[in-house]
Amino acid sequence: MRIAVMVHERDRKFTPNYIASPMIEAWRLKGHDVEIVPGPHTPDSDVLFLHVDCTVLPWKYRRAVARHPCVINRHVRNISKSRISSLRVRTRWRDVGPVIVKTDMNGGGRPEYHKRRRLRRRMEAREQRLGPEYAGLMLRSKYCVFDSNRLVPSRMFRTRGLIVERFIPERFDELYGIRCYTFLGDRGDAFLYRSKDPIVKRREFVDWTPVEVPPELRRMQAELGFDYGKFDYVLHEGVPVLLDVNSTPASRYHERERRRQAAFLAPALEPLVERIRQR
Repeated sequence: MRIAVMVHERDRKFTPNYIASPMIEAWRLKGHDVEIVPGPHTPDSDVLFLHVDCTVLPWKYRRAVARHPCVINRHVRNISKSRISSLRVRTRWRDVGPVIVKTDMNGGGRPEYHKRRRLRRRMEAREQRLGPEYAGLMLRSKYCVFDSNRLVPSRMFRTRGLIVERFIPERFDELYGIRCYTFLGDRGDAFLYRSKDPIVKRREFVDWTPVEVPPELRRMQAELGFDYGKFDYVLHEGVPVLLDVNSTPASRYHERERRRQAAFLAPALEPLVERIRQR
């Protein structure tokens, strides 16, 4: 097949940190013709793999995608936390227990920060208004955890680009856990990562183990229109709760894990393309 991978016009170098990078290698080794297409162009290809690293897909890319008959992730246009969150807290007045404050944009808004100069200035101004005690919340994707939403400064509720959510970490004695489900089409796997820090970062985990993919996640994948991506979630009272979704997953610190995931997911391309053509 001729596969066009559409990336943002300012991402002309396709970073190897993306899980899609070793998948592209696998597809080429299988004989597929894969081309990286920077910008909102409609290439002459059998399938268009949408891989624009932005929280909200710009309109010019949406128009380009609409012109192509076979698109992976065609319906993924907005992956902001406020769109997928079932934990959002909007007020200080009714105590809901521990909460966490984070950026609404994916990846702390770093992809947009480097692509959009006006947004960069707005983010810098918002962080200045938050005060020095919260430095890095907007610009370096730090998190703030409070014992109660009553303790959250009111300006955080008013600051555009921030979201306050209930904090419901998974506990394992002295450790905290987060689960990650990575998928392409019907093929996907999930892993539990555990850390000593309540904010579990995959680069700092103590251990990780494969876990079963809850059927609820596959339903969420269909409801959100994802063909490819990664969902971060926890089990709360036995039910999976989404924390974050990503349509351009990457693994900056663990090359072996990235290549293992790519080798597992790459064969799902052909059956996925057949299903998209039949929709």
